[in-house]
Amino acid sequence: MWPSRAFALAVAVGAAVVALRRPGASTVEEEYADAASSFDVRWSEYISVTVDAMLAQLGPALDALPCAAASCKLLDVGCGTGALAHRIARRHPRWEVTCSDLSAEMLRGAAAKGLAVVRARSEALPFDAGAFDVVTSLSSFHFWDEPAVGLRELHRVLRPDGALLISDWSHDFISCKICGLYLWAAGFPSNDWNIYSSARMRDLLRAAEFSVAEESIYQIELRPFGMRACPRWGMMSSSATRAERGGANSTQA
Repeated sequence: MWPSRAFALAVAVGAAVVALRRPGASTVEEEYADAASSFDVRWSEYISVTVDAMLAQLGPALDALPCAAASCKLLDVGCGTGALAHRIARRHPRWEVTCSDLSAEMLRGAAAKGLAVVRARSEALPFDAGAFDVVTSLSSFHFWDEPAVGLRELHRVLRPDGALLISDWSHDFISCKICGLYLWAAGFPSNDWNIYSSARMRDLLRAAEFSVAEESIYQIELRPFGMRACPRWGMMSSSATRAERGGANSTQA
């Protein structure tokens, strides 16, 4: 019974991605070009639930940053229309919050929320080394063309001992496994279906010289199209610090 419900959820999420991608779109940038104008309305439930869940998991680490009481400089990578960055800016009004995204159309939504925006790929960020105290990213990582390169860029733009807080879909859950298989079978590019496991995320973070302080996998109350019988969607979050090149990486229990 449960696998059939997982399949139903995966098909529902896959159908939503199909609806998001405009006819003929072949890249992530093209996917979101036409979706941007209605994104905050059409995806309001997903946005609200994932932002709430990430802040529940990683908000304490965010609030405990050494710069938190003063003014942290924060970069949100793959910000979309800026929902996460906007929440953080409201939570810490003295912080300097910057958003980056590949899609100019999505960035217009972030700018409309009063956020500073920069158009950029995660693999080629136009910022000086050590420019930020903290980098965040939500539901973006599996879309990156070169995730290992992107993580090295995040390492570069962070100050020594700077923090990375990242959350994405999790291949540890059967709903995400089936969704990825569905999108692969439907012929979508790997950016849509290449969903990572928490173990793979940990390996990539360590390879990029991050020291992983905290990690979790969890389910969110996401029920596409009102399908209450479906299992919940799977997510993962990691909190890591920028280690010096060649330094030891460790995962704390």
